[in-house]
Amino acid sequence: MGVLAAYYQGNNYLEEGILAELDGKANPEMFRAALSSYESSARQMVVLQQKYDRLLEVDQKGKKVDLFEKALGNILRQSKPFERMSLKGVRYANAAGVGEQEQRPVLDSRSIITAQRDDLIILRKKFQEAIDALRQAIPLAENRQFVPVMLSGRNAFADKMPQFTDMISAFDRFNIRSCMATIDATMQVYPTGFEWLPKSPKDGPP
Repeated sequence: MGVLAAYYQGNNYLEEGILAELDGKANPEMFRAALSSYESSARQMVVLQQKYDRLLEVDQKGKKVDLFEKALGNILRQSKPFERMSLKGVRYANAAGVGEQEQRPVLDSRSIITAQRDDLIILRKKFQEAIDALRQAIPLAENRQFVPVMLSGRNAFADKMPQFTDMISAFDRFNIRSCMATIDATMQVYPTGFEWLPKSPKDGPP
């Protein structure tokens, strides 16, 4: 199960557990299922980080297509800045993050991969905080006290999970937007860099 699939499944279990408690029927199994799904998502984040590291190794050794990098650089410079894992101007001052001044500009293919990997590291740390807080809150669910304690702000999960939700949404948007930039650059320079692809009969002489 992927990072987002397991995360959203965990959200579904959590919602079911909360609704059951509000209905006067304790269902701690839903909270345990949510915890298990979140832990699965966190493990997939480790795998994803390893894949980023591998991509950076390949990038270091491979030969760049200069025309593609030039097109991508132009697109990135002309685009709106990406939303990154930064706390500047957001509510959650205690969330783990980096300030804008610490972030290197995203101007080429390598810096996209590096930025995604760096943001994932920050995201993993915040997710672990939320998971630890949920684990500590399971006894509350067993006693039908999860909702009132969360609403009172007396458990860290009430803060950590909204923080993480905001951050993973930003991370997802950054990944989508940066991938769209690489697709645009590819279409601008195609077939440069793709000479290894089998040619269509239409590409041959008439």
